[in-house]
Amino acid sequence: MLDDVKSYLKSNPAQLDSPKMNIGDLGYRLVQQNEQKYLGERVAQWDLDLHPRPDHFDKRITVATPLQKAGAYLLTAKMADGNTSKSLSGWKTRQL
Repeated sequence: MLDDVKSYLKSNPAQLDSPKMNIGDLGYRLVQQNEQKYLGERVAQWDLDLHPRPDHFDKRITVATPLQKAGAYLLTAKMADGNTSKSLSGWKTRQL
């Protein structure tokens, strides 16, 4: 994406297009504009059994993932016979 922004700026456009220059919009572009060119291969997949609270009250849980490398990940959650949700998640490694 950064290379695309650099190329766009080097092309010296007559009027700047803000969304094309905003690298902070990666998540929005992947999820809302379906920009597949910034997606790599699937790196992990896992299943998680959910146990909803009565009357659909909110519940927060911590999800352990198999992701090991630093980077930006597009997470897609699919419910059986239900909704699909997508979000961009950053993952960084820690130096001890």
